[in-house]
Amino acid sequence: MKKYTLMLLLCLLCLTTSYAQKKKPETNTRVNTTVVTPSQNTATNTASKKDTVDYDLRVYGNAVSLGDFYTAITAIHYKYAKDTNIRWLDTLSRLYFTGNMIRQAVVTAEVVLQKQPNNISMLELVAMSYSGLGDSKSALVKYEKLFELTQKPYYQYQCAVEEFNLGRVGECEARIKAIQSNPAAEKDKININPGQGTAPEQVAIKAAALNLLGVMQMKLGKNEDAKKSFEASLKLAPEFSLAKGNLEALNKPKDKK
Repeated sequence: MKKYTLMLLLCLLCLTTSYAQKKKPETNTRVNTTVVTPSQNTATNTASKKDTVDYDLRVYGNAVSLGDFYTAITAIHYKYAKDTNIRWLDTLSRLYFTGNMIRQAVVTAEVVLQKQPNNISMLELVAMSYSGLGDSKSALVKYEKLFELTQKPYYQYQCAVEEFNLGRVGECEARIKAIQSNPAAEKDKININPGQGTAPEQVAIKAAALNLLGVMQMKLGKNEDAKKSFEASLKLAPEFSLAKGNLEALNKPKDKK
């Protein structure tokens, strides 16, 4: 009986050893070949998809929709730090301008213009900015470039305005005469702001130029010439309040001392 029990134990031991020897290589094979489990693959793919989201542009879009230009500007700065495409500076300049950060708008736009000297929108933004800052000389340079590129009477009129501001009488007068001979100046219109608290008026560019000429003539003491210029302006735009007011002021009797 003891002998039978001993033999049974030896058989069980051999079976256990044999099973363990067969299982060990299989386990090693599984460890060596299975580097990433299916669940890990899914997580990696999800993370990869998340990484493709452009969070800078998402923040920019959200900020613009809320009118938060400061956050939008920050988002574009981050975007430009990662991608130095010039279009992000173009966008940044527009954001600065919209947010009334005029000097920053000018600096940024000028960088764009160094690489894209014929960029119409950037030229116009810089011209308007310089004009708003009272730098008529710099504004004139940009408006002259805009007129050279487009031949639009709108930019020709803006040149005349800056020349008037600079006291360049001869140049301003010559510019206005050129506008008068331009057929497009009677069709194309411009928004003129009569003053604070009043809505802008849309008038023909030629009418605006004639009113400007009248104002310059008044300053030079050429009242008869000024009167003719205001009347010619009102003939083109009868409801032009600036020309009306200037003509009334000119016709108003002066108090005798």
